[in-house]
Amino acid sequence: VLNAERDAQANMLQLHLQLEQWRAKSMTYQGFVPKQVSSTNVVTYGYDESDNTTVYVPKGSDASNYRYQITLVDGGNTSASLNSGALTAVGRSWKMLAVPNNSGITKNASTILLTSSGVRCQSKNTLTVASANCGTGQEEW
Repeated sequence: VLNAERDAQANMLQLHLQLEQWRAKSMTYQGFVPKQVSSTNVVTYGYDESDNTTVYVPKGSDASNYRYQITLVDGGNTSASLNSGALTAVGRSWKMLAVPNNSGITKNASTILLTSSGVRCQSKNTLTVASANCGTGQEEW
């Protein structure tokens, strides 16, 4: 479980770095699409699902075999993708929530939250991307 949590945290930090690089060029988070590197070192850009918010951990996994599902949304409008074509995203902030797969080795793992405003916590509580923090019993990471 600990390795899966650390892998999710590492992926979230990689996305954080990509987001800050995007913002430095674009002056907004709006339009961000994550960089994906395949096992054969082919670089593409995209999310793992058509909702433009989902990234699965570990890399190469999908909805049937992931350990963590990372959801990346606009911080001002948590129902909007940063890459939505309808411009519903404000683009000034972002939120990421990593939810463990409820089966397999991660069924009792922590849910992890990371935001552009500095929230960096994990908890066994049920969280959503709209959550302001990880609630009672939260741990910083």
